[in-house]
Amino acid sequence: MKEIKSLTGVRGIAAVYVVIYHIINPSESYFINNGYLGVDIFFVLSGYVLSYTHLQDFSSYFSIKKYFNFITSRFIRVWPLYFFWLIAMMILYMIMDVKFTFIETLSNLLLIQNWGLTKPILVVSWSLSIEIILYLILPFALYTLCNKFKLSLILFLSSISAIILLAYSDSEFFWGGQPERRGGLDYAYYHGFGTILRAFSDFYLGIFAFKIVHGKFSRIKKIKYHMVFDFVIFLWILFILSKNQPALIALTWPLLVGYITIENTLFYKILGGKVVRHLGVISYSIYLSHPFLVIFLDHYFHFGIINSQVRIKPYQAVLILSLVYLLALFSYYTIEKNIKAIIKKSPLSSN
Repeated sequence: MKEIKSLTGVRGIAAVYVVIYHIINPSESYFINNGYLGVDIFFVLSGYVLSYTHLQDFSSYFSIKKYFNFITSRFIRVWPLYFFWLIAMMILYMIMDVKFTFIETLSNLLLIQNWGLTKPILVVSWSLSIEIILYLILPFALYTLCNKFKLSLILFLSSISAIILLAYSDSEFFWGGQPERRGGLDYAYYHGFGTILRAFSDFYLGIFAFKIVHGKFSRIKKIKYHMVFDFVIFLWILFILSKNQPALIALTWPLLVGYITIENTLFYKILGGKVVRHLGVISYSIYLSHPFLVIFLDHYFHFGIINSQVRIKPYQAVLILSLVYLLALFSYYTIEKNIKAIIKKSPLSSN
């Protein structure tokens, strides 16, 4: 299946956005404070890209074999690099005299910690744990989208409603007693239903965006006045990221993801360019490696990032981002790239 380079690029931008949010927060800038919504881009992208690669597998009929192969291939893709950084984090915590229970260790190893079991050891892995649930439901979502129009429409409207509800809700049923929330959609706690609902809504909107772009409305790819649309989209992104309106931002991501797949637009060219796409290629390593670096710097060099004890100076932020980049390069070329090569040679690569 041909790679959509602009989507690879936007994944890189989202990963860097999350890192900036983690090292410079709180901030006087709404743009930085909304950085946790970069994770919503990941969920939307997963729905879109997995629909692109697996629609034919599950659109007409359900096969147990194909379902098993799909789940296995996704787990193999996600788990090895996660395992490496989980072990690295656990070793660092052991040096810091932080201990874990058997349930915490086992659930984190199996990537099921956020299924209402326990907190993630590698803090960002909450999203990976939820992503496993999304993989489990993807084949059913694709079949529904292609064969059950009314149900598909209900799920689409429900996803939009859920995003709006979560953005303005303060119910413990949704946030699960999360110690700290930094925005209306900042649901990441392991026993809050809002975490799963947030992820599913983003994921399904990504699937629906794919259907719109590649379905009967695919004529939008032939828009002639794309430069005008580029400018309007650019202004709109600046506007929503400068305001604390999480629901509006999150609901814009599926539109943006669908739009940047339109060839010959400015966004397509920029996000699919070599530099930005390079960030996208190593984005998974960026995402998984940066918590280790942040905690390491906090513990040994007293940066005060985690508890926001001090405001990070600009040169420190640049230094941390540079170190994250170098660590991600190491992670990608020594581990992740080799894993991809193994998967590509396996029978699962065709599924």
